[in-house]
Amino acid sequence: METTSDYSSLVCDGVGLIRSATRIQINNFDLRWRSMIEFDAHRSMNIGLINLTENRVIGYFTFILDQEAIVNKLIAPLIYEYFGGVENDGTIVWLHDHRRDIVLASNNSSVDFSVDLVDNRVRFPRFFGDWIIKVAFLNPPITSAYQDTFRKNIIVLGFAVLFLVGSLLFMFYTAQKERELSMRQAGFLANVTHELKTPLAVMQAAGENISDGRVTEPARLKKYGAHIYDESIRLRKMIEKLLDVAKYDAGQTLINKTQQDLKILIDNYLAENEEFILEKGFELDYNSEQETDFNVLVDIDSIETILSNLFENAIKYSFETKKIVIKLFEDESQIKLSIRDHGVGIRKNELKNIFKKFYRVEETLVAKTKGHGLGLSIVRNLVLLNGGDIHVESEYGIGTTFVLSFPKLNTQEI
Repeated sequence: METTSDYSSLVCDGVGLIRSATRIQINNFDLRWRSMIEFDAHRSMNIGLINLTENRVIGYFTFILDQEAIVNKLIAPLIYEYFGGVENDGTIVWLHDHRRDIVLASNNSSVDFSVDLVDNRVRFPRFFGDWIIKVAFLNPPITSAYQDTFRKNIIVLGFAVLFLVGSLLFMFYTAQKERELSMRQAGFLANVTHELKTPLAVMQAAGENISDGRVTEPARLKKYGAHIYDESIRLRKMIEKLLDVAKYDAGQTLINKTQQDLKILIDNYLAENEEFILEKGFELDYNSEQETDFNVLVDIDSIETILSNLFENAIKYSFETKKIVIKLFEDESQIKLSIRDHGVGIRKNELKNIFKKFYRVEETLVAKTKGHGLGLSIVRNLVLLNGGDIHVESEYGIGTTFVLSFPKLNTQEI
């Protein structure tokens, strides 16, 4: 095969690809980020898409800017607008490409460019680095006034160019966010579909065996009945989570805040669920300041939902050390509840995303555990609606701690 350097600039007329003079090393991206952007001196912006899980570059976008359009439709009109045309004989402005030594635009084409006339220069940043705004003040008595005006107008011109570049970056960022949300929603739909079908299939099979008369022994009937009951509870909880998210998104979450002792609410929850937690093989370590009233203004149903989701996660993601530590305490202005497990933990780069709707940690052990990425989103929404705050600390392989804070009611408010 014979090689040649005589390529036409137009490669494929069908899709409008062009051959650019890009000279950056696009394989030298820093793989710590989801995407990286580099510029070169040939009017191109190169965006590398990075797969953080596989630690490699998976694709590129290259935007080649139309120099003629930028000059004729953006910069030239701005120069004319802010510095005047032929009638302004005091200030001459040239947009000069110093690498090619040509004038791209001017507010007065009747005055030829000369280095000797130039009084001031301003360079363009980044990939417009070859362009320089050069100014000549031809009217000495008012030179200082023109210089002041020039500086102000140059700032406006610079902001206009930066706005153009910023718009491109914002469009790319928005597209990335939409893509991530779409992928999370698709994964959520697949998980929910599977989890809805599983309890329905179990209940259907058990019901058929009973109705067909194939199961008549009391012990087996009791076992089948327990299966149907457990799966119906699981299905109900899943539907309730979906409804909670839908209500919050629609602004229809009903919150009836009343004065409550948070310790009593926790005691009531544990009294109802302690047997189930112990059956799962977990040890409970519950500490609170016995002589203190933990009065807060909260919705009872919200607190029950919050506790249910946090305990469910602690049970679901703890495989070896099965222990849950609950601590209730106060400071000067807040009542705080800490729930700590000894599960798989969460990596630091995942912590900022765990409260996002549909988000699931992609860790191997976690990914194999059934879930749909709604529980922590519901918890955060309900905590905020009740005037509280939630904070998470986690050490991978050690465990995770969720700390809930609610404003403490003082004696005047009770």
